[in-house]
Amino acid sequence: PPHDPQALHISIAGLWGDAGAGKTALARDYAEINRDKLSFVFWIWAESWETAVTSYLEFANNLVQYYSKDVPRIQVENDLGLTGVEDMLKVKSLQELDESRVKSVVRAVKDWLMRPDNDKWLLIFDNVEPSFDISNFIPLTLTGKIILTSRESSSCIWGTKLRVGPMLDGEAVELL
Repeated sequence: PPHDPQALHISIAGLWGDAGAGKTALARDYAEINRDKLSFVFWIWAESWETAVTSYLEFANNLVQYYSKDVPRIQVENDLGLTGVEDMLKVKSLQELDESRVKSVVRAVKDWLMRPDNDKWLLIFDNVEPSFDISNFIPLTLTGKIILTSRESSSCIWGTKLRVGPMLDGEAVELL
């Protein structure tokens, strides 16, 4: 059956504020409170290209492990476009990896996120730095939820921006 366009949406929230203001804790609390409504939550360290790539490689490897329970790993890697991702995680420096291969893994993970049956996920891009362009890591899909955390409002260029300052526990719970 065709999808109801009204049912498809992506929600992006950008949480920004001073270091220690509680942005990461707020994102974690949101994930915890909504865990029954989410198929999975994945954390992406977004300080730099290197940390984001490492997070995506770990995400890709987790996908392969999940689907390899009943199917040979090599078949799962091939089906998802993630061949050799486990070996990619073993390198001492990401500079040793072929950039086109890294981009291919990021694209394959985003393709998986865009599958019609994947509509209840949450990606948390934590500690986004203004000097790092995360746009290549954001899935262009009409499903799922994304939270960005940053010390700079300029890093939260999509969705709803929310300045996070010190707050009492009750205020944080009410905000969520």
